[in-house]
Amino acid sequence: MNIRPMKSHGRYASAEKALRAGACRTLARLALAGFLTLGALAVTLSSLSGDARAWEDDDGSLDLAGVSGTITPAQATGGTGDYPNCRFGAGERHNPAMSYTVSALNLGWYTDWKTQISPPHPGGAEYVQMLHVHGTYYSPSEDALAAQVAANPGALWLIGNEPDSIYQDNVLPQDYAQAYHDAYTFIKALDPTARVSAGGIVQPTLLRMQYLDIVLDTYTSRYAERLPTDAWNIHTYILREASCAAYPDSCWGARIPPGMEVTQGMLYTLDDTDDLEIFQQRILQFRQWMHDRGYRDTPLIITEYGTLLPYYDPESLYYDSKGHPFDEERARGFMYATFDLLRTASDPDLGYPADENRLVQRWMWYSLDDTQFGGALFDKYTLNPTMLGSAFGSYTEAVSPTVDLLAVDVGQVGPVPYSPTDPVTVTLRARVSNVGNVAITAPVTVRFLDGDGHPIGPDLVLSGTIAGCATVKEITTTWPDVAPGTYVVQAVVDPEATTSEGNEDNNQAHGAVLVAKGQIFLPLAVRHG
Repeated sequence: MNIRPMKSHGRYASAEKALRAGACRTLARLALAGFLTLGALAVTLSSLSGDARAWEDDDGSLDLAGVSGTITPAQATGGTGDYPNCRFGAGERHNPAMSYTVSALNLGWYTDWKTQISPPHPGGAEYVQMLHVHGTYYSPSEDALAAQVAANPGALWLIGNEPDSIYQDNVLPQDYAQAYHDAYTFIKALDPTARVSAGGIVQPTLLRMQYLDIVLDTYTSRYAERLPTDAWNIHTYILREASCAAYPDSCWGARIPPGMEVTQGMLYTLDDTDDLEIFQQRILQFRQWMHDRGYRDTPLIITEYGTLLPYYDPESLYYDSKGHPFDEERARGFMYATFDLLRTASDPDLGYPADENRLVQRWMWYSLDDTQFGGALFDKYTLNPTMLGSAFGSYTEAVSPTVDLLAVDVGQVGPVPYSPTDPVTVTLRARVSNVGNVAITAPVTVRFLDGDGHPIGPDLVLSGTIAGCATVKEITTTWPDVAPGTYVVQAVVDPEATTSEGNEDNNQAHGAVLVAKGQIFLPLAVRHG
């Protein structure tokens, strides 16, 4: 069995040792090494903040009072056993994922924070490739990367791991813009079907979004275009943001991003680390950030999140300010609550249109087997599922595999044609997605109609697989002899209902077509000097 050794940092003590020592010291230091960027999570166990928001009531039950009206509890839909659900994933930390019965979790994707030329796909799960960034450079080398790209067409590539963390890739935002540009263009030149995403920030706080703003501004300034990405990627731990120079006794957590001249961001307390309201609001805030910067029509994925305080030794548990333990039962409650939220949370103004305005398209739990922290789904020594792992599998087993075709939109392609009198030919484009959780492999028919319901050309067929989780396919047709004027057009997906899907009410989209009869010329004012 090949077990990858854990990274170590001299400033860290092991979590187990720190917890045992916590009973006799006011400051316990929790090691957050390896592939998480959680800094030295020092917590004052005897003096937890009383004003922190706890997410449980006094009786220890889950409090969902802070969840907005747009969130509705997810309902189990009868499950049908093992299958790769593209929504759910997990991070492999120690042993290869194939060591475990991951098919029982219905995982649709996973990562090990590396790149591989021939990655395994346990239970049909997608492997997510991850580069690492060092200053303005990235690894692996171009020769190695070229071979990996060629061997994995259409793969998802994450450029860096927490570049905003001094404990992980630790990259200045200006340098990250260059490294991302170089990696993105290199991969896309070799495989235009590859999906490339920025590396996940530690958490979607205002401070981290300011870091990303510098990345975006630098990219635009250097390359005269907006940063291109096939998805935005975040981690969403709830961690304190404080400089140790300013807060020497309470600088646990994520610290300050490199290059940011501030001493604090969000001063979360221990109680906040599994607060569902904070979890939800930060996702909404990041979607707002995406919207304001022109990325609303981009998927959002979470490639790390979970509960971090270890609970495997009952004699060394952490407690919140109300005296409730951070134990495995509490971790299960948080996990189930976040699963319900992530599956259903949507917003008509901020959500991803190709996923019926859901806020998040896919998420990965941390971790498969890192028992140095809470949240492990398997025991890395016995290879057996933990209680939490069994709970994970019970949840996903109750979710049925579904396909659900969505007509995202339809409209004309290119500039509006100008023709005062003569008819013209207009190119129409329809976008189709699958908002289910498994792929569609059968051909899908698309029919274009005019405003009166008359066909525009023959039915067209989308061939090839349409993966779930809002994977989008495009199809075009030409509409000849269109007279000047304004028109309504429709796209109908699967018009004969040959695909079995749970919702047939989202298979039509309407759009507008314009052939301009006139033009307006505006004066151009030029200022000299």
